[in-house]
Amino acid sequence: DVTIACKGIPGHAGAQYTHCASAIQALCAQITKLYTLRDDAREISFNAGVICGGTAENVDEECARYSALLQNAVVDIQVLGIGGNGHIAFNEPGTPFDSVTHRVWLTEKTISDNSRFFDSIDEVPKSAITMGIGEIMRAKKILMLASGKNKADAVFRMISGKVDESCPASVLQLHPSVTVILDKEAASKL
Repeated sequence: DVTIACKGIPGHAGAQYTHCASAIQALCAQITKLYTLRDDAREISFNAGVICGGTAENVDEECARYSALLQNAVVDIQVLGIGGNGHIAFNEPGTPFDSVTHRVWLTEKTISDNSRFFDSIDEVPKSAITMGIGEIMRAKKILMLASGKNKADAVFRMISGKVDESCPASVLQLHPSVTVILDKEAASKL
């Protein structure tokens, strides 16, 4: 059997877990794809209690609940992607580096980038619930994955730019154990 404890998964506010744009659906699909390559594959399930609820009726209460959950959690590895504007886990430019779980209003760039998951850009949620940068930085190890030319500027700023809240991913320069995996296009400006 495989036990996977996932915490810190951001989600579009209002998006159901079953929607293809939900982070939990994407994570389940990727882990299942990898795990089913094994002969002893079993069903993988996630405990919704450890996932930040994008459909919560009271967003402030959900953020507080989730932040409290993370307070005592030991996160061995935090897997991140990077947005074209340098956001990590929906922490848009300008997010304080000491932030905790919160609701964020998405930038037009992020809304546009995420429109590929929806039938119309009008359906893309305008906000999300995300764990804060301060919570991300408490992980023992961070794995950053990026692909595509549209991420090249953000990757350059993350690795070679100044540490600044205008590029939230730049804070990773201050973490003691970060591994960055890029394709050629994402690495093209390094």
